[in-house]
Order: sequence, then C-alpha cells, then structure tokens
Amino acid sequence: MNNSIKNGASPLQLNDLMLLLQCGDLENAMVADMITRAKEAYVRARHSQAITQMHSSNKYKDGLWKTYVLKDGKRKEVLRKTKPELYEALYDFYKAEEDATVTFKEAFNRLMRKKEDQLGRSHNTIRDDSRYFSYLSPILRNTLITDVTEEDLRIWLVKSYLPTKPRESALKKMLQILKQVFAYGMSKKLCVYNPAEYILFDDYVKGCNLQKKRPEEIEFWVNHFSCVI
Repeated sequence: MNNSIKNGASPLQLNDLMLLLQCGDLENAMVADMITRAKEAYVRARHSQAITQMHSSNKYKDGLWKTYVLKDGKRKEVLRKTKPELYEALYDFYKAEEDATVTFKEAFNRLMRKKEDQLGRSHNTIRDDSRYFSYLSPILRNTLITDVTEEDLRIWLVKSYLPTKPRESALKKMLQILKQVFAYGMSKKLCVYNPAEYILFDDYVKGCNLQKKRPEEIEFWVNHFSCVI
C-alpha cells in the first residue's frame, strides 16, 4: 500500500502529515483547504456538466449555483447557495455512487487494510483472515456487498462450506469474519445492514467435524504452517 499524498514533484508521506499535525505546524485552516481542493479535484475527474451561477427573476433561485447529475438514468438538477457547497454536494453524490459499486471482496480488502494500518494487526493475522475469506465462493466474493443476503450466506454454508467438514473453531472464525466485513461496510455506509448477524453458530455446528485432532494431524499442520511462514 502506498501511504503517500502527491504534493508537487515529491510525495508527502502520511507519517509526515501526521507529524505536521501533531507539532502544530499545519494549521486547521490549511488542512481544511487541502481537503476542499482534493474534493474539488475528485469531482472534476467525474463531473462533465457545466457548473454555473444562476441569474433569475425568481428571488429564491437568483445567485444560486447550479449543475446537473445523472441519477437512475434521469437528469437531475442540483442547487446550492455557494460554489463550495455545490462541490461538497457533488462530492457526496459521486462518493456514494462509487461506494454503491463495492463488492464483498473489496469491502473485505478495505477492512484488512484498516486492520493492518490503523489497528496494528500482524501480517499473520491478515493472512489468516484472508485464508478463511478465500473459502467463500467466487460468486459471493464478487457480488456487491449491498446485494449479499442472509439467504445467500446460508445456502453457501449448507451447500459448499459445511460439506468440507470444517472444525468448530473454523466455523466460528468464518462467521466472525463475515460479520466483521458487514459491520465495516455499515460503518463506511457501503451497506445498510449486517445479514451475518442473524446466522448463529449453533445452527450449523452439527455439520462440523467434531472429532478431536489426532497427534499426527496436529504435527502435520504445525509443520505445514511453519513451512509457509
């Protein structure tokens, strides 16, 4: 992951930005201005319609800033009192539109980046979570997170996952990861509810491999993961 922000010819590292903020050399007004300019650049890269100030005999519209967006196949007028407010509204519109196209896999990848960069989780933890997530069917991984349903997850568990006879601990971990991805999605407004919350471990534990691991099996997996590491 490239933790840098372009600043002229040389990249500004996020750690450098945090240092400036902590030491007080970067004023709040400067940060706000940087964010505003970044949002405007984000909008300009996506918005092709003209942005104009209205001159109207209607006193309620005179002086307002106007443009149009395409929503649900229809042209929709967007009005705001000032140009910065209009850019802010356009940023919210395009950001929401972009987030609405996030797949379940992309939401998982964003969660892993958060765990690593913001929560300090180890590489082994990220690798372990990724290994479990890879068991999910390609169809579900590439489905928009907003379209994944409780029924989809239950069918996958019954038809694809439980027939592999996972251990109880593996099932618990799998359900935990699914819940975490949706919880992250909700926190970032990528989805509106968590269907995995309604899937209980007790409903499926009977489908697990309930036998205790034999000593030679434990030794095999210890050697296997030591080689991988």
